[in-house]
Amino acid sequence: MKKFIFLIISFCLIFPFMACQIDSDYLDEIKAKIDTDDNPPEEETPSEEPPSEEPPSDETLPDYGFDVTLEITHAGGGEIFLSWIEPADSAYDHVEITWNPDGTTGTNVSKGTTSYTITGLTQFIEYTITAKAVSNSGVKSNGDSIFIYLPLTPIDIYCISTVSEIIAINTDTTTLSRSYILTEDVDLSQAVWTPIGFGSDFTGIFNGNLHNIINLNISNPSISGQGFFAEVSGKITNVNLTGIQVSGLDYVGGIAAKVLAGGLVKNCSVSGTVSGQEFVGGIIGEIIDGSILNCHSSVTVSGQAEIGGVAGFVNSSSTTLSSSSGPVGGTASTVGGLIGITNFGSTVTSCYSTSAVSGSISFSGGLIGVNYDTDVEQCYATGSINGGSGTEIGGLIGHCGSGSVSNCYSTGNVSGSNILGGLIGNNLVSVSNCYAAGDVPTSVATCGGLIGASTGTYSDCFYDKDVSGHVTASLIGETALTTA
Repeated sequence: MKKFIFLIISFCLIFPFMACQIDSDYLDEIKAKIDTDDNPPEEETPSEEPPSEEPPSDETLPDYGFDVTLEITHAGGGEIFLSWIEPADSAYDHVEITWNPDGTTGTNVSKGTTSYTITGLTQFIEYTITAKAVSNSGVKSNGDSIFIYLPLTPIDIYCISTVSEIIAINTDTTTLSRSYILTEDVDLSQAVWTPIGFGSDFTGIFNGNLHNIINLNISNPSISGQGFFAEVSGKITNVNLTGIQVSGLDYVGGIAAKVLAGGLVKNCSVSGTVSGQEFVGGIIGEIIDGSILNCHSSVTVSGQAEIGGVAGFVNSSSTTLSSSSGPVGGTASTVGGLIGITNFGSTVTSCYSTSAVSGSISFSGGLIGVNYDTDVEQCYATGSINGGSGTEIGGLIGHCGSGSVSNCYSTGNVSGSNILGGLIGNNLVSVSNCYAAGDVPTSVATCGGLIGASTGTYSDCFYDKDVSGHVTASLIGETALTTA
């Protein structure tokens, strides 16, 4: 079996989001052989010790059929102010309030009292607040929970639950600067959607509270700046967009068309389709001086240039713990499974893409189409990359002009007209502790199992020469491994 299997282990194929750590034993570890096809691991003998019985928890009790409706009125300065609507049931006795971290033991609030202030909290921590109705027999409801990041300065919180309340955010600059928490799932199928922040950017906080926003439908192929949000310089967190269909001209994204300086998109997921021409992403069209954290796209993304599964264009921004899985296609150049183009001091860390990528002219990559002045660390891509008639096509990155690449790998098959690499199509930077295990045609003029064209430097880098078809390693610091 291939010697490459052990590399998958050392690079933590158990993603998502386990950082790949390569230590000083890296070179020793790669000498190991695992023959998983011909010699499958023996099944472990089941333990004869019976499983220990856990005491029954609240989850095993019948749920109390009536619940509270929880809201947060304001937060900050170490405090969170809660209010709720009590259930209309004669058996209702009190509310149990818990918060995590710090308050898992809970506090009971008597019937007739509909507010409570949690004090002594730590600023800049995300808390989960849960309120459960409890009957006079001690049975608890499922509960109502809210996730909130505690700011330093106290702010008013607006809890919203309907389509009309979401639309009202767009009223003026005052409403665009407020902090919102969504308390229910919402269906936008009947809404004629104007992106929030279209004409004046959203500067507040929108906390989706992990509720589902379904059936967002935007069809404006001649208008730029399309998405759930248009322009954002505030914070968007805990938003799940499901089954969206968004089309626009340029700057198109599921969550936001543009994220401006200081903007944050965190803990968000999107599924559906997004299309446009340039600067198109499953989550964000363009982000400048902002952050993407723990966001996941299962979106079919299509356009012409600067197309990415998560973001089309990333400038001076960080992308961390994020992923894409839907197909990504561009009819021109600069197409990436995760990001179309990233530059100017950006970072991409602990991210991955399983997206199938298709390009046409140039610069297609399993993870990133074009990388300038960006450090890419602990990332991988596994989808196929079809560059069509284009050049500079790579399993991980199409063109890498500046920055660095470390602790990364790619396993997708690569095709195109010229300058093809299992890891990077055209590389000008330092690459360390990386490998490639995808097929790369040997028939084109400039190609390689690891790198197509290169003026960069390499250390502890490998490729599978039997899969790629490239027998001889030609770069210093590059090793070709073979089938056992």
